[in-house]
Amino acid sequence: MKRVIYFLVLILISSCSFFDSKQKRTQELINEELGHIDWNSVDSYPFFYSCDEAVTKDQQKICFEETLISHFQETLNDFEFTLTDKESETVDVIFVIDTLGKIRVSNIEKN
Repeated sequence: MKRVIYFLVLILISSCSFFDSKQKRTQELINEELGHIDWNSVDSYPFFYSCDEAVTKDQQKICFEETLISHFQETLNDFEFTLTDKESETVDVIFVIDTLGKIRVSNIEKN
């Protein structure tokens, strides 16, 4: 019976580390793929209805970034954040953006 318990504990411990390493591998793959993108040669930036498609690429980028930041701020205004550590805290937020540009929060985790 003790062997079965030891075996189950071993499986439980190894399964927890399996999920951590899977998450780490996923993040490494994302970082690797992002490293392959040449951000300087983007044909055009995604645009919102408030942005003018006929302006220069730099102006498109500025409009895209400002509009996206504005949407993030509006979305996060629905939440209340309380800081407990005076040094710094990290909050991971997963946003979902639909095809119409509507942003919603999928998950928030405090590290």
